[in-house]
Amino acid sequence: MKRIEKTIKSFDGAEIWYEKLGQGKETLYLVDGIATMGFIWKYIIPYFQDRYQILHMNFRGHGGSPEPEDCSTVTIENSVKDLYEVLKDAKVDKAIMIGHSMGVQTIYEFYRQYPNNVKALIPICGSYGKLFKSYHGTDKFEPFAKMIINFILKPHKPFLQKMQKIIPYNNITYSFVAKGELNADMIKKEDFMPYLKDIRDRLSMKAFGYMLESAIKHSTLDFLPKIKVPVLIIAGEKDKMTPTFLSIKMFKIIPNAKLKILKWGSHTAPIEQPEVTNMYIEEFLDENGFV
Repeated sequence: MKRIEKTIKSFDGAEIWYEKLGQGKETLYLVDGIATMGFIWKYIIPYFQDRYQILHMNFRGHGGSPEPEDCSTVTIENSVKDLYEVLKDAKVDKAIMIGHSMGVQTIYEFYRQYPNNVKALIPICGSYGKLFKSYHGTDKFEPFAKMIINFILKPHKPFLQKMQKIIPYNNITYSFVAKGELNADMIKKEDFMPYLKDIRDRLSMKAFGYMLESAIKHSTLDFLPKIKVPVLIIAGEKDKMTPTFLSIKMFKIIPNAKLKILKWGSHTAPIEQPEVTNMYIEEFLDENGFV
């Protein structure tokens, strides 16, 4: 299957990497969460690429998109503009936006800014915004998140780089995360380790800090009742990062939305239960004539 990688200049000159692959009349636009570079799409891409064109972009300072000269430009709002610039460069008029984690509030914001370029929305294991207002079902972690941001954005880059190389990519970190945040019985280690490796090798921590700062402030809650395109919300029943009640709330607010809950699924449900996830997406696409 043909795959193209490309780096473009965005609206303000920042370099943005994206890939285009697959074939088909309709385009699926995959939007990552914060500090991720595509690991969550491992099973979605091969399942749909024979029938759909697929776009996938790296945020500023993530993966193939280098750290911008001014990292304060790494925000949800600018990420949306970057997504639009990629859409134009790929010569795609309208896309079906699929977002995971922070990518959910990002695709909602994209639709708010560019409604004429969106055919449908598929938010997966995410929220409408304010990232740490509901982490583990409480807002008590928000002050801790702000402490992390302040620490990351202080001028101690050599120390931070050293810690970045030591902490994320090892069996201890995996075991801690798998037991505390994921469904350790359903996820495969080889599916999750690329995420930790990307954090170690392909993430600008300064860009991450500014993006996290943006994500905990940004919200699309007020806009949800105005959504007019088809929406499929997919939630993980045991998701601790963006608990299921958020998906239920979005389902009740967004007109004519559909909700599917993956039993026992955590925040990484798409790689824990790929067959069911793909089935839900496929049914939604078929029902709405996106074939």
